[in-house]
Amino acid sequence: IKLVIFEMILRVAMSTAEVVTTINGVHAKLIKARYRRDALVVPDIPIAERLSQLLAPHPSTVTERATVLYVGSVSRSRLDVFLQVAQDLTRRRRELRITILGDGKDLARYRERYGSDSIAFPGYEGGAELVERIRSADVCYSDVWSQIGTPAKILEYMAAAKPVVAVDTESTREIIRNGLEGVLCPNNIRSLRVALESLLNDLDMRMRIGEAARQRALDIVHQDGFETLVTAYGAIVRRPRVNPLKGNFRQQSS
Repeated sequence: IKLVIFEMILRVAMSTAEVVTTINGVHAKLIKARYRRDALVVPDIPIAERLSQLLAPHPSTVTERATVLYVGSVSRSRLDVFLQVAQDLTRRRRELRITILGDGKDLARYRERYGSDSIAFPGYEGGAELVERIRSADVCYSDVWSQIGTPAKILEYMAAAKPVVAVDTESTREIIRNGLEGVLCPNNIRSLRVALESLLNDLDMRMRIGEAARQRALDIVHQDGFETLVTAYGAIVRRPRVNPLKGNFRQQSS
């Protein structure tokens, strides 16, 4: 019943809204197909303060140890595939460390099954601690939480010049060109292992993809969503308003 009510409200909102906005092209296509409305795409970008911290120069240090970082919800079995791969890789690569940063219903189960000296579950961290975690990572991972959503954390990883391994979806392909600004792969054990090892085995590749990722993030951030909205809303304000009973408001007042 809740879904039916939500759909009714959404249809009314779509039919009466002057402007419809969304965060990516995948959403826009779905809105067009389902509600016959053209939606403005305004990317969901990191808040300015965090973005500036992630973009700040960070001294690169090359060590034998490599860290793969995940940031996000630890729930709905989202990390089952990733943690199976992580456990296998850390058993074969003593220098590898995996950090799972986040909270959720699966945290206790994952800690019990996968927690070790090589795979850490610090829980939730935010603010400066989160920024430092991202800046100190060698590779960052983004799971598949939605086939049509665009995880904001991907842009945060990229802004910090981190090579990203992300599950391949239509929405992630809007941000990342596979092999150029990150590595996209299906959500299965073999593909994810190959994707992670391709970066862990090649420092030059990590640096090249990281720099390209930073530039791509800047390009997305500099798409002027604010001006897009101002233009769209300005057109509405300038449009004559019509009362079906009395006619054009502007004509009546003149």
